[in-house]
Amino acid sequence: MVKKIEIAEKLGLHVATVSRILNEVPNYRASKETVRRVFKTARDMGYDFERQKRFYKRKHRRVNTDAQVKLHARISDGSRITHEARMINIGEGGALLIDFRPGIVTLPMREEDLTLEVVSGDLEGVNAACEVVRVGRHDDSFGICVEIRGLTPDDSARIQELIDQNGAEGQ
Repeated sequence: MVKKIEIAEKLGLHVATVSRILNEVPNYRASKETVRRVFKTARDMGYDFERQKRFYKRKHRRVNTDAQVKLHARISDGSRITHEARMINIGEGGALLIDFRPGIVTLPMREEDLTLEVVSGDLEGVNAACEVVRVGRHDDSFGICVEIRGLTPDDSARIQELIDQNGAEGQ
């Protein structure tokens, strides 16, 4: 299997340059000629483009909101715990939760183990299974992004109405 470092050595480029070009890193600038040479050399050497890193792109539009939520989790011993957080944006496909302070060090990552319940705001009463897709810091807070699944038609319509009324951040 051909590696990026081999392509970089053949072209006399830094491996980071080759990696950014092949990964099509947003906002990375390289001359059209360099990009052409990297892709041509990669193809000629038999580079496996299917193994490329793909940057996350939202599947659904999102809008800003401010609501309290509860994230109900079933942990490995079968018991249930509830974490409180603040939801600052939502779309039909997911939500960003901040001010998240888990009571345990780990969270279940499988969809069937997590449920999101909106307890205040325009979407109060919305409940859905969810799956953690990203964890990290958001401003001065610990945050998680969840992918929402299994919305009822009514809850899906409520979220879509909120998006339509408030505009979307984009994708």
